[in-house]
Amino acid sequence: STWGLHSSKLALSLHSSRLMSSDSAKDLMVGVLGRGQVGKSLLCVRFVFGHAPTEPRGPHLEEEYVRVANNVTYHILDMPGSDQISMCTELFMARAGVVVIAYALNDLDSVTEAGVLVDKLAAARVRLNQLEKTAVLFVGCKSDLPRTVSQEAVQALVDKAHGHGIAAATAFECSSVTGSGVDEIFKAAADFAKALDLFVTPKRKGCVMM
Repeated sequence: STWGLHSSKLALSLHSSRLMSSDSAKDLMVGVLGRGQVGKSLLCVRFVFGHAPTEPRGPHLEEEYVRVANNVTYHILDMPGSDQISMCTELFMARAGVVVIAYALNDLDSVTEAGVLVDKLAAARVRLNQLEKTAVLFVGCKSDLPRTVSQEAVQALVDKAHGHGIAAATAFECSSVTGSGVDEIFKAAADFAKALDLFVTPKRKGCVMM
């Protein structure tokens, strides 16, 4: 199998900071998993708000972010570190159409943990007979720092996902500090959702960041 490595410069423009209705956009659930401190929360904040947090972020429980982009309403659930996976996390893993599994490009152990997470994700989707409705994006965070993770190690993650029968899997690199590669990740999530029919009908209306 093949994978694409994307790290082009982000040119994110928030057209409006107003809260607006999402009636015209399709809804997509995106789960973000990964070991603690790999940068997955920074990834979510960068995509939703267009900048990195100004203050350090500590450990947290599940947090949901909502943003409209690419004519999609993204419902992004940022999970706690994989050492704190709860039943709620596992339920979302079973429901989210697109799952981002994050690791740090300067942390080999986080790649090992990403492999464990794709195993758990596949098991959850098998129970629901939904492997053919699953897309996984492996995201190497902290591309602005010296890397210790090889491309071969990332390829092994993608191969593992395909080996489980997951419908679509690919890999990206990004830096939430510089913004490089962030927008492309969520654009790919929307592309996978369109190809695999992963959009959902929202259960409630709300306000989202445009």
